[in-house]
Amino acid sequence: MCKASVLKEQCVIFTLTNGPEKPFVQILPRHKKRDGAGKKATTFANRIWLDYGDAAAINKGEEVTLMDWGNAIIEEIKMDSGVITELVGELRLEGSVKTTKLKITWLADVEELVPLTLVECDYLINKKKICSKTAFLFTKFLSPQFLLNVGVMLQENLC
Repeated sequence: MCKASVLKEQCVIFTLTNGPEKPFVQILPRHKKRDGAGKKATTFANRIWLDYGDAAAINKGEEVTLMDWGNAIIEEIKMDSGVITELVGELRLEGSVKTTKLKITWLADVEELVPLTLVECDYLINKKKICSKTAFLFTKFLSPQFLLNVGVMLQENLC
């Protein structure tokens, strides 16, 4: 999965109390050290999406780095039946990337996010070699889950 997407079924909203009131777009380099990689449009907003795995690794009071933006401090972790439903925090842009343990990718919560289904194909046959004696049992050697569909939300400028 590319870094400009989050899993649709496994993401958490992060509300930045001092984030920008209105979303805005800024043109940034795709790669900080390679100018030849081109530019990308990044949307900044006061509500952003994080992958659930990243949200689960964060503790209350921890400072994390939001990639291509800056640092943020987690003030509150809202949960429902043991599942993280929302993070609340504030931007601390003067913080140092070097002092944070977690560097997190994110997406702005805007209408322009594109829902997309990624399809992963596994091996069709789960046996290295099928001899002629067992060829009539072909269906026995098919992988049980050949296709895996994963829903993601993607930045509009990547489509």
